[in-house]
Amino acid sequence: MLCRLKQLEAERDMLVQGCEVVERARVWYREQLATTTDRIYSLPHATHKMGPPLVSARQQEEQRLVTKLKEQNHQLTEEVSNKSERIAILEREKAALLRELFQPRPCRPPCPCTTPSGPPTATTTTATADSTFM
Repeated sequence: MLCRLKQLEAERDMLVQGCEVVERARVWYREQLATTTDRIYSLPHATHKMGPPLVSARQQEEQRLVTKLKEQNHQLTEEVSNKSERIAILEREKAALLRELFQPRPCRPPCPCTTPSGPPTATTTTATADSTFM
């Protein structure tokens, strides 16, 4: 079983290398095709006889990249818009909380602990506590 695993891994490695060779060859052929096409259309007489120039592989790749970048730009614009809306909502909530925080509050009766007569006694504390729960 271990031997079979090693064989399969070796086969996989060879296939990956083959794919890399094929990709390099594809790039080379595309470059050659683009160069030849550019040379054909750089000749003065070629434009009249051959019709409109073919789109080179390089131009196709550039167009694909431009399209991809436009899609990404659109997505990022949407994300920024959503984040801006969320920030605006949070800013409004913050302003409302700050208004509430600094809004004048009604006066409360003084705390018995701070009366000028001194600290509260057990009877005043109990009386205050009793009146609170009634």
